[in-house]
Amino acid sequence: MPGAKAAKRGKKKPAAPARRDSFQLFLIRHAQAVEVTVSPTRPLSLKGRRQAALLARFLKRNGALEIEEMWHSPLVRSVETAGILGRDLGLKAPCLEVAGIEPFDAPEPMVKRIAAFGRNLAVVGHEPQLSALAGRLLGGAKAPTPIEMKKGACLALEWTPEGWRICWLITPKLLTRKSPRD
Repeated sequence: MPGAKAAKRGKKKPAAPARRDSFQLFLIRHAQAVEVTVSPTRPLSLKGRRQAALLARFLKRNGALEIEEMWHSPLVRSVETAGILGRDLGLKAPCLEVAGIEPFDAPEPMVKRIAAFGRNLAVVGHEPQLSALAGRLLGGAKAPTPIEMKKGACLALEWTPEGWRICWLITPKLLTRKSPRD
């Protein structure tokens, strides 16, 4: 059209996926680590590596962990737990180191970050931060719901327009328990 400005051509940045009306959050406590007297960086112990592998096998068998990203703390035990889960589940989702999920970090910044992300997400972290985060999500700032996260446990939460709700909690003890048929 005469007089019309030519449209700028170039690459457009892809739009970020939109927040969903409902999404899942998986809070995963790192598996058992060696004591600080054994190694100051506290990598996973043999038992911890088995715990993470058992959790991954359970989640894979049940198709229970469909996520768009996995976040973990910079601490070795969290990095290793996330790595085992990602590898054993064959996850295509990026596994990212994220600030705000170390043991004594306040939960509020992570509450805001999760809400802004608004899509299926796994967070591999530590106590007491994960319990504080879960309690804050479920009960609010004034009356957080007490939740205990054992090493190697996974708590599945779901956000709906009505708020957060618990879907399930799996612990390593449940994963190693023999069924009555065994």
